[in-house]
Amino acid sequence: MATTKAADLIRGKDFNAAVDKALAIASKRHEIALADDRNFVVNWDLVGRRIKDGLLADKFAADVAKQLGTAGIKAVPATLKFNKWIWVGFYERNRIPVFREIGF
Repeated sequence: MATTKAADLIRGKDFNAAVDKALAIASKRHEIALADDRNFVVNWDLVGRRIKDGLLADKFAADVAKQLGTAGIKAVPATLKFNKWIWVGFYERNRIPVFREIGF
């Protein structure tokens, strides 16, 4: 008989609070001003916020993921930069995008 592990569940309200707390801690630690106070979700996978300072974006995202880990959320840091926009945040570990090579 195969054994299965129950999925880790967190209420939406608690999830948003954990994200806000992780972003606030990382923002203070790295002295980065967040561009706005709304979390974003890209394709329902990448969660985080936009920042203005790109030099510390990767360290900031890593710190956010680390802080979420303390709340029991398995997260992988993510940074998305395009034009003037710098999005930092995380992917939930079980929703990391899969890259596929398509050959003909």
